[in-house]
Amino acid sequence: MRKRIALWLVLIMGLNMVVSAVAAAAPIQQDPTLIPTVTTPVNGSKGIDPTKVNLKVQFDRKVKAGTGTITVTKDPAGASTVVGTIPVTPSVVDAYNTIRDIDTSSITYDPGSYYRVSLSGGTFVDEAGNTSAAYSYTFKTLTSGSVPPTAATFSPVNNAIVNGVSQTLSVTFSKPVIKGNSGNILVKKASDNTTALSLPVTSTQLVLSGGDTATFSVTGLTAGERYYVLIDPGAFVDDDDQAFGGITSAQGWVFNVRGTAVQLVSVSPANLTSNVAASSSLKLTFSRPVYPDHGSISVKPSGQTAQSIALTSSNVTGGGTNTITVTPQTSLLPGVGYTVTVPVGAFTDSDKNPYPSSADYSWGFTTGAQDTTVPVLQNAQLYNSTTIRLQYNKTLDSTVSLQPSSFQIYVNGESRRIASAYVSGDSVHVVLETGVSLGQNIRISYSGSAVSPIQDVYHNIAAAFSLREVANAVDSSLPQTEEGYASGSTVVLAFRDNLNSVSIYAASQFSVSSDGSYRGISSISQSGNRIYLNLSSPIGSGEVVRVSYSPGSYPVQDYRGQNISAFSNLFVRNINDSKAPVFTKAEGTGNSLVLTYNEALKPNTIPMKSQYSVLVNNTPVYVTAIAVNSNQVTLTLASSFTVSQNVTVSYVPSADGISDLNGNLAGYLNQERVNYYSSSTGQGIRSATIKGDTVTVVYNSPLRSTSVSLPTSQFYVMADQLSKGILSAVLDGSTLTIKLSSPVAAGQVVDLSYAQGSTLIYDSSNNLVASFSRMALQNLTDSAAANNGLPLYLSLLQSSEFGRAAFVMNLSTAVKTSDRSRTGQDISKYTLDNSKVSEAFTYLAGSSLERTLAFEVPSSERAAKVAIPLQPLLEAYTRGGNPSFVVRYGDVLYEVPLAKISFIDISRLTGGSTLSSTYLTVQLERISKTSLIGQSVSTGAGVSYVAVEDPVDVYVGVVSPTVAQAVTLNGKLMVRTSKSAPTAQTAMLKFDAASRTGSFMPSKASRLGSYTVLTASIPANMIAGPATGLTLFSDLNAHWARNEVNELASKLIIDGRSPNLFHPNQSITRSEFAVYIAKGLGLSPDISSGSRFRDVSSSSASAAYINAAAKAGIITGNTDGTFQPGSPITREQMAIMMVRALSSAGYSVILGTTPSQTLRLFKDSKKISSQDFVAKAYQEGIIQGTSTTTFEPKGNATRAQAAVMLKRVLTKLGYL
Repeated sequence: MRKRIALWLVLIMGLNMVVSAVAAAAPIQQDPTLIPTVTTPVNGSKGIDPTKVNLKVQFDRKVKAGTGTITVTKDPAGASTVVGTIPVTPSVVDAYNTIRDIDTSSITYDPGSYYRVSLSGGTFVDEAGNTSAAYSYTFKTLTSGSVPPTAATFSPVNNAIVNGVSQTLSVTFSKPVIKGNSGNILVKKASDNTTALSLPVTSTQLVLSGGDTATFSVTGLTAGERYYVLIDPGAFVDDDDQAFGGITSAQGWVFNVRGTAVQLVSVSPANLTSNVAASSSLKLTFSRPVYPDHGSISVKPSGQTAQSIALTSSNVTGGGTNTITVTPQTSLLPGVGYTVTVPVGAFTDSDKNPYPSSADYSWGFTTGAQDTTVPVLQNAQLYNSTTIRLQYNKTLDSTVSLQPSSFQIYVNGESRRIASAYVSGDSVHVVLETGVSLGQNIRISYSGSAVSPIQDVYHNIAAAFSLREVANAVDSSLPQTEEGYASGSTVVLAFRDNLNSVSIYAASQFSVSSDGSYRGISSISQSGNRIYLNLSSPIGSGEVVRVSYSPGSYPVQDYRGQNISAFSNLFVRNINDSKAPVFTKAEGTGNSLVLTYNEALKPNTIPMKSQYSVLVNNTPVYVTAIAVNSNQVTLTLASSFTVSQNVTVSYVPSADGISDLNGNLAGYLNQERVNYYSSSTGQGIRSATIKGDTVTVVYNSPLRSTSVSLPTSQFYVMADQLSKGILSAVLDGSTLTIKLSSPVAAGQVVDLSYAQGSTLIYDSSNNLVASFSRMALQNLTDSAAANNGLPLYLSLLQSSEFGRAAFVMNLSTAVKTSDRSRTGQDISKYTLDNSKVSEAFTYLAGSSLERTLAFEVPSSERAAKVAIPLQPLLEAYTRGGNPSFVVRYGDVLYEVPLAKISFIDISRLTGGSTLSSTYLTVQLERISKTSLIGQSVSTGAGVSYVAVEDPVDVYVGVVSPTVAQAVTLNGKLMVRTSKSAPTAQTAMLKFDAASRTGSFMPSKASRLGSYTVLTASIPANMIAGPATGLTLFSDLNAHWARNEVNELASKLIIDGRSPNLFHPNQSITRSEFAVYIAKGLGLSPDISSGSRFRDVSSSSASAAYINAAAKAGIITGNTDGTFQPGSPITREQMAIMMVRALSSAGYSVILGTTPSQTLRLFKDSKKISSQDFVAKAYQEGIIQGTSTTTFEPKGNATRAQAAVMLKRVLTKLGYL
């Protein structure tokens, strides 16, 4: 054995000698690229523990020891000292490897010292025989006792009150620091978390002085606001590279900008008001944000003990905002006077100014008296074959369990047994054990009950009655619709009785419209007493839905085989409606007025008669009765009026006033004109009026003609038997508008004649509109208008141009001055005349026309800049009717809904300047698409896109004698193009000039004549425009989801996993789906802070979108603070995200039944943890089962399936 070992040693030594000889003989071939790619410690690193120094070098290829020396030198920049030398020699037993350890165990490293590691040429050799080039790197050991820097002092100090809207801020650290490689300093407004300053630490505007103090400036602060400062961790480091931990709390560094002491703006209920609802809460609105401080608010009923509500209790909410809400601990009593007292110093603003400052503040109101009238039976009718409905004039107490023994029913004189009786809304339903037939004589008696009486919600007991006849006619005995609702892509109709199974072909007998546009019905189904109509596209939020049914070869029948009655234009409740009903017109004749809204109203919510005010020639006429039916309110007056009289109607809303089927309350009406109508007015004509120089004729149905502008020679207008000149005649929908050369006077008798001529007019049934002669016009001209003249400066923007109509003010209504655009171009600024804007809005309101006013800047201008006076805008907004203002510039339209303007915030911003001297400025400027993004942009992930037209820089600001500043305002941008722009590939993009890229904005692309019109709701102050995308995926050619994937990818919502592959059948990850949802909703990437989840790197491409989705409440992550971005997402998790996405966009999903009932078809439904979310996603048609009986909640979805589901969500939201 010893001989064998000795032999091996001899062989190894011999081989080493041979290798050494060869090495000595061969020339050295140094490769300049053969140097370490990574070193340990990292080159230039600091803060290395001197007791744990471990030297390593890593190459981009495998190497082994060559011939050379590794030297470690201390203080290489000063009096350098070699502390260690390691010779390197080749060895036959040395294996090739990319990482090489350097043994320096014999070296002792001193704290706080710089070291250099030097590798001589040839130290290492690769497998090809190339030797390494000389290389060196440095590091610094940790200073003894060194700790990371902290913030020592702030200027201004924490919670300081400063003067002026420009401030210089500084932070002094506990030790000298230098700027880190990245990070930001943010200054944010506390009231709404908007950013006043975002400053990268690398900016030259951040100055380090004295080694330990960082100073920077912020401008544009708002007086009276609180601000806080955030500093990213690692933004500053010490000499050992130890990072400053940052300021990450909104309470870490706070200061307040002194403003005007807080004032109380208003209270609700208003002082000295009466008939206040007993359920009301109390609200105090201040001129600036306030904070509850100390004391208690007293709410004292007259002659009784006061409630005392502590300022620090949960009954007082809204601290840090302008509005404080106080909820009484016990409900207010009806018919009682109350005094509310706020003690001195109850609230303070951010400057510590108290309110009230010197004396308690009190105000009073009186609640409405308790109703003491008894319910009165209105009618009794057969509800279905087994149920009698007793309808009362008010809502009844549904908590009472009625006793069947209180009722007696006789059918053809024979007593019938009663199964049950119950209350629902304003009705009592009495159910028979045995049904009745059509035409039988039915009578019902009610004897009353001392224990369980019929009573209203105020416990007023209804009277007994005897042998009341029950209506039993065809319309009451045949099955009818009871109610209906629309949710997403489904319309549900509920009938009085259970139905027989329906034929799949019965769907053709129904029609569904939303906002006047018909929806395709893809299928029909039935369950119990309900019909389900599944639509080919979803109903949008706030859309008005109607359903019609005309029985044909496949009639719908009840369980007895009776056909249900036909019906037309039945309003059904849109569950996702949060919009108030919109008043459209007021018409009347005799002693009856009819107020029409755009949607159905609750029939049993009747306001008090005193909430309406009707003036006939400025003389009040009392309302004696109110009825609500479908979408109309009918008022009966104490006296009649005629066509020659001027009639207006006003309405003051209340908590129990007019509302739509979803409970959204109708708004104020302020002296709305009432159009007089009569059956003798003209063929198919609803109303015919004149005001000043404008004749308005409204037909019962839309009209069409070969030309929108009609020849004026076909019309003839007479005023007091004298002919009037006609400037134009324009047809738009059902409205004919005729402009006269001069206005008529108040009180003149005016008539209109029409003769068929070269341009014919047809109604919606393609019938020729007949001529008429000397048709009387209702003269709505008042004396003031007659004296001053009516607007002759308005023209109609046809809906055929952008899909919406507006009245355009001409150039004579503005003053033109020279100005500069935001890009420095010489442009013209158009300042609108205050009185003209006011007059125009008043005219539109009084004429019952579309309340959209516009101003068109000539397309020859280099940019559009319009200054709009705010005072008339405020007046138009308070008048109601959803007014808006539009600026048109060539093929660009920007609309400002007046409801989106925060007049209070603007008043506060301008320091209380009167709105009469304050202007809203709108600037629209085209930005060259090539200078912005070049000819086209490739995402690098299978998609390229090109701007179709030059994008538009949209800027909105406010200008007063003291302030000129941008404002936040959500408007609507419409851009049209005649260029090729396929709607499935074209969307509105938000462009970033810095990165030269675009990102998707929720928008709709539609064809309108020869144009493609892009419409998007956008916040002001951004660059946006249409762009068309092209996908390059080679693995989608025959895939079932190629259309959906290509559309979403073309619009930059989703992307591929490589430049030409989408991988549709691979599982989608949690990170990918979160990013896709965030992009689809148009969420802005959240880069204001680091990652919200510890396993999502803040430097990753997806982090900002994941943060945005988390900020919007769409994702929450796991309990351990992780998100698991790379894990495949489960089907249940997808359903949760999609329902939350709908909710974050304002689309509320309400289940038609319980979650378990909705998911009852799935055998694995009990495995679903979040049943409510999954049930909502399934009901909305967003996600389906993997089969008809399985859902697989823990299963994964493919990237293609995810794209299809995401498109359903975005389509439902109206974002595509």
